[in-house]
Formats: sequence, structure tokens, C-alpha cells
Amino acid sequence: MLLNNKGNEPLEVRPTLFNNNGLEFTPNPVVVAPQSFRLINLNDWATLAGDSFKAGNIRLLHFGKDLVLGAQIYLTDHARSLTYEEKLAELGKFDSRVQEAVWWMPSRDAEVRVVLTNTSDEPLSLVGRLGRKPDIVSNEGFLQLAPHATRIIDFQNDFPGSAPFLNSEVISLSIEHSGPSDALMARALVYERAKGYSNAVQFTNPIRGRSSEYQGVGFQIEDILGSPMRPVIVAKKCWSRNSDSFDASSLHSSRRYSR
Repeated sequence: MLLNNKGNEPLEVRPTLFNNNGLEFTPNPVVVAPQSFRLINLNDWATLAGDSFKAGNIRLLHFGKDLVLGAQIYLTDHARSLTYEEKLAELGKFDSRVQEAVWWMPSRDAEVRVVLTNTSDEPLSLVGRLGRKPDIVSNEGFLQLAPHATRIIDFQNDFPGSAPFLNSEVISLSIEHSGPSDALMARALVYERAKGYSNAVQFTNPIRGRSSEYQGVGFQIEDILGSPMRPVIVAKKCWSRNSDSFDASSLHSSRRYSR
């Protein structure tokens, strides 16, 4: 984990780890020097906390000015060229009980894991629906999350009749929850080990769309070091109770380079 202090004073950061069941562990505070950064090996904290903390979620608290702390987590598998980068976000920045995501599966050998975290102190009820092109939606799946718990979705068990959706080239997931608007954090991790493909898919708030125009950069058209690249853009029409919204994700495939 990278901690970046952008201020002119030393910054004390107080971490709290939660395992998948929501149990809590508090490591010692970390001090980051002014205009400096520190790299923290999360395995060290997980080892102190116990085996159950090898997976879960983390909360950081500091008393500096707004935006003075930057924090990012890197998950890497160098042997398979897989990497994920997760920028920590302030609670309250995402305020929607409905979340939408869409992603591309590079082949039938690709795998997807959806990670859901309850950031609140109360249990959370969720309803989810899978989608596949052109406009087919699955039956509802119902989930429960304990306070501060993290769950990795098993589509086969949590979503009845999900097999045809998992074989689709383009898949979407819609989630609605019962708690406070910022209680749920969701990410989809798509990967194919043999090709070194990895992609972290963020969920979006369909109600907060303010523009009918999207722009993107970084689409790799030419090969890199002899590795063929195929840029792919996937899009999904989203509906909410209040308005129609549009959700789009751009994904890059690569044999060696991942994002």
C-alpha cells in the first residue's frame, strides 16, 4: 500500500483492518513525512492479525487537511503478469444504493470475481441481476453482508441460472442495497492467467450521470514488443427509477501488459 503525504506537516495515519467476516484489527499508526510517501507491506499487518486477515478491507483515518493523504493498494502476481491497482476513496464520495458495472471477457478461459464490502456498522441486504448481450437479464440473486464484512461473489451459487451469462463475451451486473447510500463498495476483477490479462472494473452510479458524451484515451491500436493488442469498448444501457442512464467501460487486452 502506498501512502502519500502531500502536505507540509508530518501526517499520522491510523489504519484498521477488517477480515471477510468484519472482525477488526488495529495496527500501530504510521507517520508519513511531509511531501513524502511510504510503502507498506499489507502482508506484515495481516500476519500480525492472523490468517483470517489475509483477505478483507482496510480503513484509514487521519486528522490532516482534506485531500492531503493519497492512498493506493497494489495487488500483483509477477509470475503471471497480473496486477490490480485500487485507489482508496473517501466514504460519502459514492452515494448510490444502485450500482452498475459492465465488462468484457477476453475468452472462455477468463475468470471474474466480484468483491463486495459493507463499509457501515449495520447489516446490508443486496439484490443483484446479471446481464448479457443483447439485453437478457438473469433472475434476482439475494445476498447479506455483515457489518464491515467482505464477500467474494460465487455466481454459480448466488445467482440461479447464471451459467449462460458467464459464457457471454460481455457481462453486466446491477446491484441494489438497503443501507446508507455510501454503505457498499463493489469491484469486479477480471483475469486470464495464461495471457497475463487483468482488469479491475469499477461500479458506477447510474443516477449521477451529467453528460451525454464520453471521452477516453489510451486505446492501444498497434502491437507492443510484438504482442498483438485489441482494444475493446463495451457499453450498457442502464435504467433507474428516476432516469435513464448510460454506463460505459473501456478495456484493453494484452498478453503481457495489464491494467
